Amino acid sequence: MVSLISTEKLDAVLRVRCTVSHLKRWGDLADEYDESLSAMVRRLLDQLPPQPRRPLATVNPVLLRQLALAGNNLSQIARVVNANSGAGSRLQAVGILTQLTVIERQLGQLLREGSEQ
Repeated sequence: MVSLISTEKLDAVLRVRCTVSHLKRWGDLADEYDESLSAMVRRLLDQLPPQPRRPLATVNPVLLRQLALAGNNLSQIARVVNANSGAGSRLQAVGILTQLTVIERQLGQLLREGSEQ
């Protein structure tokens, strides 16, 4: 049996002749297992069991929308600060950008907490 995790680089290519219907059916089967056709063929030839699908994270759509709006606002503020950071106001711009970075990290933490619920 081959390990599920391989550090070997996948640089060799195996070509298989098949009909279009075979290719479609195999592709659909790979999609059912949420893996690429290549990964499915390697798994089957190595006689490995399919990996269980990881459940999709659920995120509150209202929270996600609010975080997106806040992120857009942060981007706009950072753009203005960068555009107006002349030689005399560099220290002020650095302070503002530092605070924006802190806010961005806090928003990321909120998003992670919201997706865990």
